[in-house]
Amino acid sequence: MYEKSKWFAKFVLYCDSLRNDLPKAIENVVEKSRFVNEKEEADDIEETCAICCEEYQSDCMIGTLRCIHSYHEECIKKWLKRKKSSCPLWRGSAFLYQ
Repeated sequence: MYEKSKWFAKFVLYCDSLRNDLPKAIENVVEKSRFVNEKEEADDIEETCAICCEEYQSDCMIGTLRCIHSYHEECIKKWLKRKKSSCPLWRGSAFLYQ
């Protein structure tokens, strides 16, 4: 019984350490940039965030994952914290993509 309790305590501490390092890991995975709408005349092209479904506004902050999918910076950070650390579009791990 003692060994199981000891193992469980180590497991809980390990999970807690992962949770505490998550914000740092998310910062390393999300590349930040400003959105510049180069096609303001083209009405047929809409660039929207796939998470919140809102159009990108000029000069808003965009977060791009290694898989090259882009979202509002705050949207993707919240997504990675709440969801299973995967890209919302292709569902692959945002942390393991090379």
